[in-house]
Amino acid sequence: MFCRQLDITNRGLSGYNTRWILDYLPSIIVPAYHFDLAVVWLGCNDAVKPGAVQHVPQDDYSNNLTLNVAKIRECESSDLFKVFEDSAMPGSELFTDGLHLGKCGNRLVSDVVSRFLSERVQTGPAFPNWKDLILKP
Repeated sequence: MFCRQLDITNRGLSGYNTRWILDYLPSIIVPAYHFDLAVVWLGCNDAVKPGAVQHVPQDDYSNNLTLNVAKIRECESSDLFKVFEDSAMPGSELFTDGLHLGKCGNRLVSDVVSRFLSERVQTGPAFPNWKDLILKP
């Protein structure tokens, strides 16, 4: 949908929870770098079973999320948890293992992010597909 129209920087910190990201978020979302949108995925690792090293109790999670969001300027958000609830799809269709998104879960997230971007981000002209360039005389 936004192919060759947006510059995207993908920065992932696999396995991090909201507690561990607190100190690193300012260096990821640096004020010197202009961006129109930041997509921040937090919460899945916090929700692992109590006793697991990544687990964060719900009250701590809520506080950490508030602190993390405060570090991102002009933050708007879309609540994917509510989107999943409203979809009425069983968790087994949304997730492969209760944590990682499956085909239906990825499709749902893609639809939400695409809609979010369409409503908020101005895109520039689309650069042509390279195949169209080589077919020109």
